[in-house]
Amino acid sequence: MSWAQELKQKNERTERRMLLLLGVDLDWLTWLRMENMVAWLCKEYGDGSYRNAIASSPEFKTWWLAQWASRDAALSSRIKVLNTGVMTHSVSPDTTHFIHEQEEFRELYVAYHDPLKMTKYPDREIINEIIKTARKAA
Repeated sequence: MSWAQELKQKNERTERRMLLLLGVDLDWLTWLRMENMVAWLCKEYGDGSYRNAIASSPEFKTWWLAQWASRDAALSSRIKVLNTGVMTHSVSPDTTHFIHEQEEFRELYVAYHDPLKMTKYPDREIINEIIKTARKAA
């Protein structure tokens, strides 16, 4: 199995786990991903045509979904489900929060993926190419 196939399987397992812990369906998760993508793009590029060009770019969407999967994997590694059904979230080696309801976990999940706090950016070369293509099309 190739590295890309292994990564895809790992991301799919993590996604299934998140859906189960969140108590939501894939439509809800897809909606949240896209809403956050648009919010991040608005924060970074405003409401102009460049934002729309970037949002419709397959390269950007691939990058965005990879970032989301990476954040999901990091969060998943910090969540444990006890045999009582209670979840624990390890904030640090010394600090653990208990999560008693799925709604509490949804709130944590949404906050964890807050696009306004995101500090990772796609490669500048990719963004420049997308914008250059948008300028030519305009």
